[in-house]
Amino acid sequence: MRRFCVQITVYLDLVFLINFVANVIVLVITCRLLKQDIKLIRIMLGAGLGAVIILPFVIRPRMFLGVKGMMLSMGTGLGTVFVALGKRGLIKKWCLSTTIMVLMGGVINFVKYKLPNTYMGIYTLLALLFLSGTAVFVLTDWTFKRKRILNNVCSVVICHNGKNISEKMYLDTGNLLWDPLFNKPTILLSEEVVKKILPEEEMLFVKEYMINKDFNPFNPLLLKTQRNVCFHEIAYESVGKSSGKLLCFLLDEIVLADSGKRLIKQPVAVANALLFHKKEYKGLLFFDDM
Repeated sequence: MRRFCVQITVYLDLVFLINFVANVIVLVITCRLLKQDIKLIRIMLGAGLGAVIILPFVIRPRMFLGVKGMMLSMGTGLGTVFVALGKRGLIKKWCLSTTIMVLMGGVINFVKYKLPNTYMGIYTLLALLFLSGTAVFVLTDWTFKRKRILNNVCSVVICHNGKNISEKMYLDTGNLLWDPLFNKPTILLSEEVVKKILPEEEMLFVKEYMINKDFNPFNPLLLKTQRNVCFHEIAYESVGKSSGKLLCFLLDEIVLADSGKRLIKQPVAVANALLFHKKEYKGLLFFDDM
């Protein structure tokens, strides 16, 4: 029986370049997802370390096999992440970066499967790395945002004027609205929801205020309804926008469905419905004591 030997030429410089670029992309995506400052020098050092350590595995692929190979792979990944991103939350960062690398590999393999006869040169592979990195970042960033939103969306029951309605509100750490008249934090509620709970006369005053932005204490509509809801104005300040005033009134009660917490005579500021357009929640809760 004749034996055939197959000679494979491995260009270590190209292997290093591809792994280095892949590591940089993965580490940058990990930084962005974890809201960590991107320090390019550390990322380049970490990516370079990972790309250099992987070269012996290319020369001797059998080193990848078994428990020893698994431990060496984990050590390489942990070392890369440690140098690039620091030791705080190292395991979490390593798990996330490994997941990103696997997803990028999946995207590249999918493209190669769909285009089996296409020659993959160095520039094509680099382009695929950037393409897969972009696709994975968009997917994971959307997933992280959805997770943050779902974790902070609360179901509430609004009780006012004999009506009970169920809505969803967002537990917003940035909601610092304060009602100085009643010395309480304030909830921001969509005009769309306010329509469901206020009588017609009170709603007429709200609509008039939302159009004119003029709080006239001698308005006949206000005088008729003031005893029930105590309409008043509160000031607000928004980052990057001009400050202003919001119409505020007292709700009889708001009950948080998950915790059962009850907010009695709770100040509520009326917001334009456009603020909550295409969002699954219709109000912003304050974070204190929630």
